[in-house]
Amino acid sequence: MYEVRTRMFENTTNNVIGIASFVVDGKFAFNGIRVISSDNAERGFFLAMPSYKVGDSRYVDYFHPISSE
Repeated sequence: MYEVRTRMFENTTNNVIGIASFVVDGKFAFNGIRVISSDNAERGFFLAMPSYKVGDSRYVDYFHPISSE
């Protein structure tokens, strides 16, 4: 079972057109997934996973458990 939530932005100045979050089987949560519109019309849209910066230049994707299982 999946739970999905989205929030679309209007009149953005960059290519991020919305934010999505989802929960997988009530066990793992992915929050802050960016929905991005490509400048190239053939590519359409893509998703950027949430991440945090480690050190000076490296970014690490992450998600977190929401149950003790």
